Amino acid sequence: MEGITGATFTVSNLRTLGVDHFTPIVNAPQVVILGLRQIRQASRPGSLTFDHRVIDGAYGGRFLLTVQEEMSR
Repeated sequence: MEGITGATFTVSNLRTLGVDHFTPIVNAPQVVILGLRQIRQASRPGSLTFDHRVIDGAYGGRFLLTVQEEMSR
């Protein structure tokens, strides 16, 4: 996992494997991972998993809503 050394936020996308939706798992010491879905009209962006010891769920929810709004532009 040399490529993620020092990272706090990861974006994962399994679209090339034909996966439409999945729940990503945070790899410590990271704090957040965003699992993106295939982009479709009126689709939610994906799943956001985060460490509640570091970030409150309300902030994570607002971030996911912002991503969804930007994707629908």
